Amino acid sequence: MAEFKVDLGKMTLGEQDLWEQLSGTRLQELSKVGLTGRRLAALIFIFAKRENPEAKMEDYLKLNMEQASAYIADDDDTKKD
Repeated sequence: MAEFKVDLGKMTLGEQDLWEQLSGTRLQELSKVGLTGRRLAALIFIFAKRENPEAKMEDYLKLNMEQASAYIADDDDTKKD
């Protein structure tokens, strides 16, 4: 299981900027353009860097969908905070 959860509401402005650089898309446009594999990997990578500053984007591009979904916060996760 993932050691952290991706929660867009908890992204810092700097993390949003990094996501836009990595994905080529503004965060506010996500609902329009959809979540591609690269965009999902970028989100997970950004939150991974909080735990491990040495994390590499390439490692998160190798995740399969089952592995990636373990990192996504759901309603129960966000209610705990």
